[in-house]
Amino acid sequence: MEMEKKGWYKQICLFILCLPFFWSATGLFWVPAGVRYMPAAVLLAFFSSLALFGGTITALNLKYNRFALIILLASVYAIFSYFYHGYGSREMRALIVSFVFVIGFSRRFLNKEHILWIVIIAASGVVVTAAIQSLFFSIERIHGFINPILYATFSASVSILCFCFCIEYKNLRTRAILLGLSLLTMAATLLTGSRGVWIALVAAVLVIAGLTSKNTRISSKRMWITALLAIMVTTGLFFNFGMQRITYMFDEIKRTQAGELENAVGIRLQYLVAGAELAKASPLFGVGDLY
Repeated sequence: MEMEKKGWYKQICLFILCLPFFWSATGLFWVPAGVRYMPAAVLLAFFSSLALFGGTITALNLKYNRFALIILLASVYAIFSYFYHGYGSREMRALIVSFVFVIGFSRRFLNKEHILWIVIIAASGVVVTAAIQSLFFSIERIHGFINPILYATFSASVSILCFCFCIEYKNLRTRAILLGLSLLTMAATLLTGSRGVWIALVAAVLVIAGLTSKNTRISSKRMWITALLAIMVTTGLFFNFGMQRITYMFDEIKRTQAGELENAVGIRLQYLVAGAELAKASPLFGVGDLY
């Protein structure tokens, strides 16, 4: 009975230890202001690590994990920047929470099967969100509960992971499910209206297909046909929407060239110019909220 209790205790602690991964792939995008709950998930995971392993994992990460050192240095700079400028508290908190998570987590507890399930859950959530917002609420640019560009980045990342797992797995049913989820999340990315993210997604899929065809037993022809078919099917299903966004983009470029800067392209160009000027003003410490 005592051994059974210990087994349940360990399983619960391990689940809590992986909670930040599940939340970052689900609640972070599905729950309003989901980012506010991430620090709680990270702290629970950290205390779970201490309960399971004492300070062993934390000590090893502090000693050998270079990524933890990079985040620590970034956190120190963020703290300095916050007190120097009085600005950047969100970035400071994000870096500190990331550092706490990295030093408390051991990568050996997150294997390929765990990552696969997280990706499948994330992809399913993206597809359901896209269906609800586009079909039932007639939202032109789906966005979950965040900015459409951020949601597009998340959706595209999930689509790429599904495509990579589809290549990796030999089981036909698993590959069919993953390919279907990759196609659907590609479509969801297109429905966000984020043109740059969609172009990056297509480029990533083509690069992965090219590299994989050289390094695996899968035939080059089969790999390229799969990748191109996925892109063509997704683009074909949402051709009108995609063409509408592309036409709008060229119209913005023409308006910007004519001197009208109050559009997405013109505003981004102004940001680039202003960013360069601000960097010259204070290249080492930045300018805080004076931008």
